[in-house]
Amino acid sequence: MSNNNTPRQERPDVVSTASPRGPVLKRKSQGDQDYAALAAKVNSLSACVADLQRKLDQAPAAGPVAKMNRGKQTELVRLVHHAYERCVNRDKMPFNLNGSMVKDNSHVRDQIIKYCKESAYFDRFLLSNKTGFTIRGKEIVEGVILSFLNNKKVKAKNDASPPEVTQFKRTEKRVKERRSRKLARRLAIYKSHPEETPAFATAAECLKVLVNGCQSDEEDVPGDKTLLDRQVPTWRSKNLNDFFKRLDKVHDDEATRKWGEKKRVDSVVVTALHPDLERKLPAWSKAV
Repeated sequence: MSNNNTPRQERPDVVSTASPRGPVLKRKSQGDQDYAALAAKVNSLSACVADLQRKLDQAPAAGPVAKMNRGKQTELVRLVHHAYERCVNRDKMPFNLNGSMVKDNSHVRDQIIKYCKESAYFDRFLLSNKTGFTIRGKEIVEGVILSFLNNKKVKAKNDASPPEVTQFKRTEKRVKERRSRKLARRLAIYKSHPEETPAFATAAECLKVLVNGCQSDEEDVPGDKTLLDRQVPTWRSKNLNDFFKRLDKVHDDEATRKWGEKKRVDSVVVTALHPDLERKLPAWSKAV
């Protein structure tokens, strides 16, 4: 029997080089870090917006305000109209049509604004114009209310006029609008077709006759809604009439929509040529 007296070799102690174990910290995920960074950025931007809004409120009004979008303005007018109806029916507070906005109707204006603020559309309208109810926002709304008051004054004045006067004003307005549209079309055609310059004229002379005072008026023919009476002034020469007819023909040949849906019948109207216009016109444009 062997005697195992071999000294037992002890395994050297393994010295841990690791640092002492401290409290376990939960590591933030990437999503948490992104959210924290985003929240900090939002807070920073909110502070900047608040500071800019404060400066905007304190700043004086700067020059004319840009025109609003027509559709948005129409919606605000409807909102103002509804608010005014509430002022009249509920508060018995109509406009004083014989007075001004500042002196006689400011209380009605303020009540209209109060009713407008109750609508959710009112805030959306101001945001769409990149403003709140600040100095600029208030100017926009008050401008619409002022236009609303002025329109009511005009309507009241027209309603008080005799029917014959009202009809005459409407006819006169319609004639002026037709004359302006006709001039705009002829001028555009000539600028795009300078080759239509007559042999006896220069381009500068053609532009001198393409003015409002040289255009003929067009009125509705009584009893026939399909015709327009084109009233050619007697002072215009045949050369000028032919020049205008050539421009009209070029327009009709190119346009998808003709000169007008109604047919024209010519009539001669004895009219005097204004002295200021007569001095500017070339000799070939005037009848001898």
